Amino acid sequence: KWRTGSSDNTKFAYASEDEKFVNKELTIHDIDSSNFKPNLETNGFEMDSTGALKEPLDELMHDMERKDVKQEFKTETVVFENLSCYINTTEALLNLSDHLHGDRFNGSLCTKDLFYSGSFPLEPWNSPRLNGTKFVGLYLCQYVEWSRVNCSDEPVIFSSDEPVNFSTVPLPVKLVYEEKMSPRETVTTRASAMHTGAALALMAPEQREEVWKQFSGEDIVVGHRTYRVHGEVAELVEVMKTAIDLSEKLAASVERASEEWWKRKTGTETKGACFSMNFRHTRLGMKGLPIAHVDATSVSEWFKEGGAFPASALKGFEAKLGMNVSEALTHAVVTFNEWVNAGSDPIHELPLTILDTSTLAEEDLETAWVQASLDSMSLRYSPKQRWYYKELARGEGYRFITSPHEGPGGTRYGGTPHSAFRFIRKDGETADRPRQSYEFRCILIDPNWTSPNKNVTGLAVEPSDEKEIVKAATGEIMAGIMSPEAVMDALVDTEDLQEQVDKAEAIFDS
Repeated sequence: KWRTGSSDNTKFAYASEDEKFVNKELTIHDIDSSNFKPNLETNGFEMDSTGALKEPLDELMHDMERKDVKQEFKTETVVFENLSCYINTTEALLNLSDHLHGDRFNGSLCTKDLFYSGSFPLEPWNSPRLNGTKFVGLYLCQYVEWSRVNCSDEPVIFSSDEPVNFSTVPLPVKLVYEEKMSPRETVTTRASAMHTGAALALMAPEQREEVWKQFSGEDIVVGHRTYRVHGEVAELVEVMKTAIDLSEKLAASVERASEEWWKRKTGTETKGACFSMNFRHTRLGMKGLPIAHVDATSVSEWFKEGGAFPASALKGFEAKLGMNVSEALTHAVVTFNEWVNAGSDPIHELPLTILDTSTLAEEDLETAWVQASLDSMSLRYSPKQRWYYKELARGEGYRFITSPHEGPGGTRYGGTPHSAFRFIRKDGETADRPRQSYEFRCILIDPNWTSPNKNVTGLAVEPSDEKEIVKAATGEIMAGIMSPEAVMDALVDTEDLQEQVDKAEAIFDS
């Protein structure tokens, strides 16, 4: 859990529990009960109490939680999966040809083990029976060293005017066939559909339209599987579209409010765009409290190859900025998180708490992997540190620095450590009001200013294959329809990312 980003930076990874800032007991200070007025440049954060986000949050959360409309949608999904096996004898190849009628097999066998030289073994996993499966293609293979084979990416072409004859195909070959899986009936809740749709809110509208076309009655191809969905699919899509519209409105309000905030602070006109938007709740409790951390070591961490930035959001993000990511990062005057209370009640329990960075020593931060694909910084505890929170009303929030960077005028922004805390209560007492929140990660750019930081880079490889992006987004929606439990479970605030991943995958696989 405490790995570090480089082999020569391991001291903190093996630090004692006293040094790691997790499971600490300390005082946090209520901003409303003090004269403290945090300033971004000095303290690493500011409050957003303008109320600009309350109306779009009211609309979105009302629609998320309303009970006067249909709550459950029934679908039946039939999955066709492309599988493969090998043919390595002439006898087996002729047998395969004899059992192919049209594009369907009415018998025959093949082997998963190309190097098995005896008769077909009986185990179904090693010797799949092809009866009832659909022929997809044969691919020529070549033996290479260490009992491996290389097979062609392109199938053997057969004449469409004559019955398929495999006898002239050189061995060995890989057979790809399609097998129909058992139909699966699913009840998808309205809440799950809303959150599935909201996850695509930052995707470019024209890309989303391509996704919806996949759900217009045609077969849906995701990877090696083809899905055929029946039932109340059109109604589910409409629910998702509603969630997207309301989420887009909220994200646009955050971007517009941040531009106005920066204009009030500095007098400078900027362009704002958010590249991450996440909803979280503690309605099921919080098993573990997040480690005190800074999100990333630099803003370019988000946009590196294999990083945390979703490819589906790239086109929409660049459209808002009016330039590509690589160029935009050279004009970023500030990168910040906006963490907002989305619940109807003020946050009383498990508040997000922000460190006053004027009480932070540089040696108390060290690179550590807090989440996958992102070099973050974890915090070492010091009694000099001073933490603040506020009982945020809906639409109120914190703005704090996402990652260290240099701004105009030589202003140096360090990343702002933040964490949740649990209040100590008397034995037997519990808190009954859950926390609900939205967190946005955004940048403000000024095209008239260029960062002196020569290490600012954008995406190592900018994705250009829109078909792959649409396919991935389609897969997310299919997962939301078929595994609504996984969608809802992923929204629970917890520190154990791998546990969330394992549980979600287990639900989906079932």
